[in-house]
Amino acid sequence: MIHRIIYFVKNLTYDYPFAFAFVFLLFLQLHYETHNTLFLIICFAIFVVSMIGTRRVFLAMFVCFLIFILTPQQRQCNCPSKITGEVKSKTFSNRLGLMVKSNHGGVYVFASKAFDNLLVGDRVVLKGKFKPIETVKNDSFRRYLFSSGICCIGYAYYIKKIGTTPVIGFFARLRKKIEDEFYYFLPEKVDYFLDSSILGDKSFSKTIKEPFIKTQTAHLLVVSGLHMSFVFGLFYMLFFQIVSRISFFYRRFNIKKIASLFAVVPLFFYFLLIGGNIPAIRSFLMSMLVVMSMIFGFRKSSYNALFFIAVLIELFYHRAIYNPSFIMSFFMTFVALFLYGFCQSIRVYKIIRSLIFVILMSLFAMPLSGYFFGHANLFSALDNIVAVSLFGFVVVPLSFVGILVVPLFYQVKLLFFKFLDSVVLLYLHLIQKLAAFYYTIPLSFSLPNMVVIYLFGFGVIGLAKLLLHLNNQRQTQPQTTS
Repeated sequence: MIHRIIYFVKNLTYDYPFAFAFVFLLFLQLHYETHNTLFLIICFAIFVVSMIGTRRVFLAMFVCFLIFILTPQQRQCNCPSKITGEVKSKTFSNRLGLMVKSNHGGVYVFASKAFDNLLVGDRVVLKGKFKPIETVKNDSFRRYLFSSGICCIGYAYYIKKIGTTPVIGFFARLRKKIEDEFYYFLPEKVDYFLDSSILGDKSFSKTIKEPFIKTQTAHLLVVSGLHMSFVFGLFYMLFFQIVSRISFFYRRFNIKKIASLFAVVPLFFYFLLIGGNIPAIRSFLMSMLVVMSMIFGFRKSSYNALFFIAVLIELFYHRAIYNPSFIMSFFMTFVALFLYGFCQSIRVYKIIRSLIFVILMSLFAMPLSGYFFGHANLFSALDNIVAVSLFGFVVVPLSFVGILVVPLFYQVKLLFFKFLDSVVLLYLHLIQKLAAFYYTIPLSFSLPNMVVIYLFGFGVIGLAKLLLHLNNQRQTQPQTTS
């Protein structure tokens, strides 16, 4: 019995080394933040298991441990009255909100609208009144600041720009140029939607957010891995059509892999365009999972890629594990990989498999929605099928064409933006119609209850997958004759 357990552990560590490395880092970070001895004991247990397993899981865990120790973490909070740092993100509602990285740690600054000319990548000097984030009364906002590495918060009455980071500054100015073109040619509602959903500008998303919240499609207003996947898919199909017509590539290489590698270039350009902040980094790394799946196959390598990305984020952004956005995106990507294999084993039409996949994804998202937000939309699966499909196959391609026509002549831009305006208005009208028929059910889960629910869900799908596999084997067995 012991030999079988050791054999199973060795196979598990060989197939998924970064899963063990991520869990090890997770409990190490929890011990660092809470000083709870139980987390340290769990870390030691995982380390012992890695010694039983293969060399590569032990090596991966050891390297991650070294980087974790050497990477600077948030220390004692120091909130002076004068701070020098770099603008990492910018929001704009009633007041200007700036997230600034400095030697004293992350600082979230409220400022007057007069400083709206500042861009991401600008180096600034701040003077004002700052205090630790522990003084923030709003629990959700305080957790968001903590998970983003913010140490201090306050109001700045004086801000002076002293320089610009070259690469980030260039893409920030380019993004500002595109936003100005959207503002000039498009009506307010369409402009706000495209700025938020395509360029990642959260400044005015509150004014159009209500119908998206009701339909549980608010993730479309925040640039995420879904957006990155659509961008990658758009350019992948474009390059696939081009490369497949070039005999040099067609005869010598795998066209899918070549098209995937070419599509990474505009994807990286888009990543820099939307700001390069922590949510964008997380989304870009998550979208690289799609590229790895195209190159290496959609099986074990995808799980390894997912956990490798989680390890990278945890190593360099230690508090990301406290961010609901990171938790939901990471976990739901894992669920998507798990459900993909199950749906592929169902012998039905492809469109029916797609519908089953979307419905199961919505069901698996409900406990998380109840845990973080206390409610869920009963028709969220249907709303997401309609809204996400039209967004990916209509809004995203047209928006990128809109970005490409920015440097063209005025008449060309005027004609295209009129067409873009009409299409996006129809899309927003459809979202409002869907929001009129929403039905919210209250959900409230504690962490242990949510864990039990997900273990049950994974168990049911795993058992169904096993039964389908046995049934398929029985049907494909050759008939023997006497």
